[in-house]
Amino acid sequence: MHWIDNVVPGTVSDATEAQYRDVLRLYVIPRVGTKRLATLSPRDVDAMLRDMSKPTETRTRWLQPDLPPPRAVHPSTRAPQG
Repeated sequence: MHWIDNVVPGTVSDATEAQYRDVLRLYVIPRVGTKRLATLSPRDVDAMLRDMSKPTETRTRWLQPDLPPPRAVHPSTRAPQG
């Protein structure tokens, strides 16, 4: 993606850039996919935000139905909390 690969590096700390990449990977790309920014509407963004506010089990991949479902993480493989 042009913005994260060409605009962001060097303008924010490495940690902030990593957070931006995580947000894109985990939240934006699964919903928006390859839709071009020029064609993204306020309605698309509203739908994405509404979807993200739902419990994980009921979220949809509303713009990219052909993508495989996200992989589940078994509780025993999660990093310890604390």
